[in-house]
Amino acid sequence: HDIELSWLLVEAAEVLGDKELLARVKTKALAVAAVTLEQGLDQDGGMYNEGTLHGPTNTNKEWWVQAEAAVGFLNAYQLSGDPRYYTQAQASWKFIQTYLVDRRQGDWHSLLRRDGSPVLEVTLSNGAKMPYAKLSLWKCPYHNSRSCLELAERLAALAGQPASAGR
Repeated sequence: HDIELSWLLVEAAEVLGDKELLARVKTKALAVAAVTLEQGLDQDGGMYNEGTLHGPTNTNKEWWVQAEAAVGFLNAYQLSGDPRYYTQAQASWKFIQTYLVDRRQGDWHSLLRRDGSPVLEVTLSNGAKMPYAKLSLWKCPYHNSRSCLELAERLAALAGQPASAGR
């Protein structure tokens, strides 16, 4: 949630039009992005699900976390010009394309193990196995669709192209 918060805070401050608030929020957003860059990423470019100051506590990789990472790091690049953030936004997108996109059955896998393999079934407390839901009340196209739209708009802005009509 931290990397998602970093770009949503900036967007909210921009909507409010308060320049002082926006300046403070940008500083905080970059601080969050810096810690996330330093502590939240695996070597393959994917972001861990959860962690503390002492390291990751859940090394699985959920679809929505990866979607928000790509936007959050691109936002940090837009705010700072620091190429580390652009490089990580690219790495996040590559991770999504390599591991999350299900090219055989469509959509994105919901959950990956640390090694990038999709979780396709779960073991219940009674030992029975059941398929892991690709779609659920929580797994909908909100994060992945929004990230694709945000990335396209932000990349167009970086290339000097006009923003889409929707914003």
